[in-house]
Amino acid sequence: MKTTVFAFLTAFVMAVAAPAFAGPGMMGHGGGKGRMMEMMKDLNLTADQQAKLKAANEKSHALLKEKRQAMKAAREDLHNTLKGTATDDVAKQKFEALQKVQEDFARARFDHVLAVRSILTPEQREKFHAKMKENWQKRGHDEDEGDD
Repeated sequence: MKTTVFAFLTAFVMAVAAPAFAGPGMMGHGGGKGRMMEMMKDLNLTADQQAKLKAANEKSHALLKEKRQAMKAAREDLHNTLKGTATDDVAKQKFEALQKVQEDFARARFDHVLAVRSILTPEQREKFHAKMKENWQKRGHDEDEGDD
């Protein structure tokens, strides 16, 4: 059960955060961002909610872009360290630095999810969850995938 909740949360984070950092063509011909916008449309958001979501997405966009760039730099640094003559200790330090920036990125995305969640009513959250589950299953994932 825990892994199902985690899988849903991961899908929710990806779906909600995707519009925050997706540019033209970044979601596979606009499909992911378009799907998200369709799902949000189905929630009958008020004008106030739409404005708040737009603001949350804009705020998150810059932060996530910065965090993605830091991850890319840390990955390249680790890669260069591994192909060089650095000691194992240095390689471990680079790996830990990469893990730290990955964690920072994940935390920023999750913070965005919480911001979006706070904008939705309980009924909208439930409807959104049902749509996410439906999309998850359409992509070939089993409803109980990962259950212990």
